[in-house]
Formats: sequence, structure tokens, C-alpha cells
Amino acid sequence: MSKQWKHYAWIIVIGWLIYWPISFFIFGIKNDILTDYFPTRFFMSESLHAGYIPWWNPYVNFGIPQYAEMNSSYWSPITWLIAAIPGYSIYTIQLEVIFYIILGGLGVFQLGKTYSWNQLIKLMAAVTYMGMGFFTSHIQHLNWISPTAFLPWCIWALHQLVFLKSKKNIIVSALIFYLFISSSHPGFIIGGFYFFTVLLIYFIYLKNQQSDEKNLKIAQRILLFSALLGVLLAGLLYSYVEVLSHITHSTKPDLGINFNTTTIQSWLSFLLPSITNKNQSFFMNDISLRNCYLGITVLLFLIVGFWVNFRKQAFWYLIGIFFLYLSSDLPLVDTLKNITPLVSYVRLSASFRVFALISFIIIGFNQLQDYTKRPEKYYFTLKWVSNFWMAILSICLVFAVYKISKLNELDQLIANANSLKSIFDHVGFYTFLLISSLTSLVFLFYILQFIKKKQWNYLLFLCILDMGQSVILQLPYTGVGNSSPQQLQAMINSSPKGIPIPTLQNLEENNLGNAKITQTIGHWSYYNKQVGTLERASQPIRFQSEFEIFSDSSLNKLAKKPFVYFEITNEKSILPKIIEFNPNKITVEINNIPAGALTILYKQYPHWKITSNQRDISFGNKSSIFYSFDFPTVEKQIVKLEFNPSWVKFFQTLNLLILVCCGVYIIYTPKTS
Repeated sequence: MSKQWKHYAWIIVIGWLIYWPISFFIFGIKNDILTDYFPTRFFMSESLHAGYIPWWNPYVNFGIPQYAEMNSSYWSPITWLIAAIPGYSIYTIQLEVIFYIILGGLGVFQLGKTYSWNQLIKLMAAVTYMGMGFFTSHIQHLNWISPTAFLPWCIWALHQLVFLKSKKNIIVSALIFYLFISSSHPGFIIGGFYFFTVLLIYFIYLKNQQSDEKNLKIAQRILLFSALLGVLLAGLLYSYVEVLSHITHSTKPDLGINFNTTTIQSWLSFLLPSITNKNQSFFMNDISLRNCYLGITVLLFLIVGFWVNFRKQAFWYLIGIFFLYLSSDLPLVDTLKNITPLVSYVRLSASFRVFALISFIIIGFNQLQDYTKRPEKYYFTLKWVSNFWMAILSICLVFAVYKISKLNELDQLIANANSLKSIFDHVGFYTFLLISSLTSLVFLFYILQFIKKKQWNYLLFLCILDMGQSVILQLPYTGVGNSSPQQLQAMINSSPKGIPIPTLQNLEENNLGNAKITQTIGHWSYYNKQVGTLERASQPIRFQSEFEIFSDSSLNKLAKKPFVYFEITNEKSILPKIIEFNPNKITVEINNIPAGALTILYKQYPHWKITSNQRDISFGNKSSIFYSFDFPTVEKQIVKLEFNPSWVKFFQTLNLLILVCCGVYIIYTPKTS
């Protein structure tokens, strides 16, 4: 056991070190993770620390149901633990990213036990997974990073579920899959459904080949697993089904756009990872959707194994190739997506490549493990593949030198080397081709030497260097920015603390914030603790009503209004008094008013209960965007809007009880149970 923990410690240390710009807080993370993912998690922290459950988020585009926001991982226990205990800050979200990457590495190490890899191969596999191009290119996409961390654990859990007779395994498997789904972008859930369904059938087939256990027994375990997982996911599914009729993501995207795929040009990153940092016109997709790098060791044995040992690894080759194809822009992919249920709703099909990459990692290290036992079987194929590979890299190297000299890339780089940011901005495509070709040649040469001499410790060290250099060369483009965590946190600290009662000022004043904050950490309306904005914050989930809310005619009308007002005539309005405010409730008082209408600028959504002077009132105007109520002349009105998603409350309470009971059972049940 102590030796096992030593290996876990090494994985943690290696993962921490290869991502040192993030883990040591040298640079701050950037892009979507700050502008799209952080704000809703920050709100959860502020709400919980103020003593409120964050069901409704009033600060995002006139309010959204936080529990149904598909990018906030609301139903993930990890999100709640971070939000409730330390709270979300730049430091905690950077640590969360590192946590997921290391967790993925530990998962692959654990998965290696299933395939009887030796300890050094398991360590190499863990390092490869942590440093692979998918992680480095998606640092900014937190709900892509988190399911990728749980993916190897899910494969391991599914194998345990089929091959081992244990109640404890059923519970552990259900919990792992719940963590995968509750932290996932919807594309991972849809892709995972097909991946794990096929994998389950494959594992059952292998089990039938190896033992005479009746399929009925396996089916019983799968049924219990599915039932427990279904109960845990009931709240998440309820939330998603509820919100689909209100948002634009319920419609199919334009599948003809290859910008959202991992184009076939991007497959060059298997061989030359850092070239994906530049040349948008060549790759034809977003920079984050390109990198597929798995290291030289995996790629070498992936290719060699195809010729030497295909039959034993046929399943993983086929499923890997299928998901790589599904993530691409190749012919007939769109047809396949349209005939496969739900797949055509996935806007970023490049997410499917993660299922291909983990399949290729399993193949690569299965083949390496086989090589350690029967090296003579691989000698001939290994020789011609490596010679051919070296020839290709040499050609790339010569071509890169030629293009650099012709385009004066080096001169431009030297002329603009006045800051670190300027250096990275001016490194050209062919300079990266030169770097990738040269480093790959060196690594390939030494990897072949260590493989022939069976110097596995040196091979592990080279694997760490290989993945480490790939991470460092890509992070400035996809992971970290020019601002330090201290500078980013200073921006966040400018937000008022807790959940204060908003000031009843005109909406046009709500937009008066620091432009740099909006550009760097998300729209100022996320942080100013004021309800309503005249600019739509670029939240990934767009409500259908927002097209009307943020139309010119609507904004012209709202600019001179606060988010709560009592309108006597079209020209005249008075300000009510807010006597209570929290994320799920607002109470206003109006005194000595003539006949008129009270308007509260929350977008319409189910579960709002409305009372006036402690009497329930109904909201009849369903065609209105916001909540507005007509009142006769009256001396005093106290109007309360309370958000009460009773089913969500029920499912959250049920989840908490199940998670606690499962945790107690796992801890206090012996392994032999």
C-alpha cells in the first residue's frame, strides 16, 4: 500500500510541475473559463456565504435559473464543496483545473491495473493523459476538463461492475458516473452515452469469454447501478428538460460549419503538437479544438501495434477511429450525426475526440506492455515505422527552415522581442513547425534507444519531458494570459461583498463599469450586484426571450428605468422601496399610490410565487417578457416574489442523503464485502 501511495504522490507532483504556470500562480487563466464559467460559480459562492441557496441568479441577463445553467456544474458535489468552503476565486478555480488534470492522471493509473500494466507503464500512461493536447487546449473550458478527469475512472468502474461481484462496486460505479455527468458539457453526456453503451457490451462479451457467470447476474448489477444513477441524476435531468423550452440550444446547430470540429488538418497535432498554435486559415477551426497530441511513445506503439497486434486491440482501434471520425469534418459525418439520436444537437462535435484519445492511450500502453514481454515480435515493424517517421520529421525540419528564411519569421520575432507576450504573439507557424520537428526527432531517437535497451526509467523521464514541453508551448495560447492571478483577483475584489440590496438606479448606470473587467473576467453585470443590463452578457446559454429583451426598442424603453418601478402613466413612474432582497426573493413596498402597474425586471420563468399584502396573486400576462402587476389606488402594498422550485429542492435533498449514505457505506464496508 505504501508503494502504491508513492506512485500516486509522483503523479500529483508531476501533474503539478508540468502545469507550473497555473499551479504556482505565475500566470492567470484566461478566456472562457473567466468570462463564462467563473461568474456563475462566483455567484454560487457569494450566495452560499450569505446564507442563501442559489436557485435563481438575478445578475445574469435579468435572471436565470442557476440550477438549470448547463455550464455551471450546479449538480456537481465538487462545485458545491468549493463554493461553500473556500469560495470561488481566481486561486481556487486554477486549483480546480489542476485538480481535474491530476485526477485524470490518477484515473489512468488505476485503469492500468485492469490491463496489468507494470508500474512504470502506468506512470507513463498517467503522465501522457495529464499532458495530452486535449487538456492543454481546453484549459479555458472547465466543463470539458472535468468530465475528461472522470473518463478513465468511468471506464475502470464499468469494468469493475461487469467483472466483480460486489455491492460496493455498484455504488462506487454509480457515484463516479454521476460525477462525470454532473460536471459535463452536454456534448460529453451524449457522446458518453454511446461510448459507454458499446463499452459495456464489449466488457460483457469479454466476461462471457472468461467465466461462466450467468448474464442474469451481470444484468442485476447493471440494473441496480442504473437505478441508483438514475435517482442521482433525476434533479439534473428535470432541470435540463425544464429549461430546454426556454433556450435556443434546444434547436439543432448548423452542422455544415467545420469551425466546431477537429478538422483533418488538426490531426497533424498527433505528430507536431505546437503547430496548432498558429495559422487559423490552414486549420479552419478554433484553436482550442485542434490539439490531439498524445506523446511520441503512444503514437509509436499505436502505429506499430496496428500492424503487429491489431486483433487483440481491435475494439479500441475501431471505437477510437469512430469517435475521431465523429469529431471531424470528413465526408458523411453530418449524415451520421443526423441519423444518430441527439448527436446532431451537439454544437461542438470536437468534444467527441476525447473518447478517441483515451482509446488510443489504452492501445499504446497495451502494446508497450506486450512489447516488454515479446520484443522480438515488434522489432521489424518498429524499425521501418521509426525510420519512416524520422524521414517525415526531417523533411518537415528542412521545409520549416526554408519557409522561416523566406518569410523572415525569425527577424520579425527578434524585432518584437520586447516582452514575453510580444514574443509569443510573433512566433510564426513555421517557427513552431521547426520546434516541433526538432524536438520530436530528438525525443524519437532517444525513445527508440531506451526501448531497445529496456531502460524503462529513462523512458518514463523522457515521457515527462515530452508531455511537459508540449504543455508549456501551448498554454500561452489556450490556457494562460498576460495578467497574474493577483491582478485578476483584484478585479474580482471590486465586486460588492455578499448579496446586497440593489440600488434602484436607471439601467444605463448599471453598465458603468471597468471595461477591462468585462474583457477579462466577464461582463461587469456579473459582479456589480445590480439587476439588469443594457448589454447582453455573453453567457453560453441564451434564453429565447433575450432576443426581445435586448432589441433596440426594448433597450430604449428600459435605459431610464430601474429594475423595479411603479408606472402611473407612460410618462411617469415612482420608485418602490425594496425591503428584502436575496437571490430567490424580493419584497417591495409601495405607499400612497394611485392606480398603476408594478414592474420587476426578472425574465419570466416557472416557480415564482407572487403575493400582495400576504395574498396570493396570479400573473396573467404570459406574453410579457417581465413580471408586471396592475394595482388600483391603495394606501400601501407589500409585494413579494419568491422563487420556489419545489422539485429541485426535493431532488437536492434526496441527492444529499444518498451521497452521505453511499459515502458511509463505502468507508465502513470491508473490501472483501
